[in-house]
Amino acid sequence: MKSIALRHDVTLEEKVAALPFRVAETAGFRPVRVIAGTSVLYTDGPKDMIKAVEQPMMIVGASLQSPPNSDEQRKQFAQAALYANQVIKNIRIERSDSFRLRGQDWHEIVARAVEADSGQPIVVMQSIRFAGDRYVRMVGLTREDQRDQNLPRFRAIADSVETKF
Repeated sequence: MKSIALRHDVTLEEKVAALPFRVAETAGFRPVRVIAGTSVLYTDGPKDMIKAVEQPMMIVGASLQSPPNSDEQRKQFAQAALYANQVIKNIRIERSDSFRLRGQDWHEIVARAVEADSGQPIVVMQSIRFAGDRYVRMVGLTREDQRDQNLPRFRAIADSVETKF
């Protein structure tokens, strides 16, 4: 080895740009961190470390795994993914719907839950968009008293995600 080159730290913007999807509409949310090169955490508020859902947040992540094929399997898959979330407990599903939008299959769940550490009542919106042999999962969390304000914002983000695969 004759030389070595040091690269500058990769900025958050560069990490977001390298994700396998693009979020065209952030609905006033800002990216806080990229996780494992496949997911991004957005929030609306001054804090980067969010505890007890003190401010709304949304995670958008692409999977490298193949999704289930049938509508019934996708519904079960979506519910299992929601129940596997260790940040929330006492989940009560209000709505669980499969639909087709812009030529792709989706499954969306809206549920009430409790934030596991604080006991804070929250609302969760999980949207999964199935895109061929991959999928994008979007999970928004907000305090129950901010439900009407934030669910439309979560929807705007989910609808704006453009896959690069």
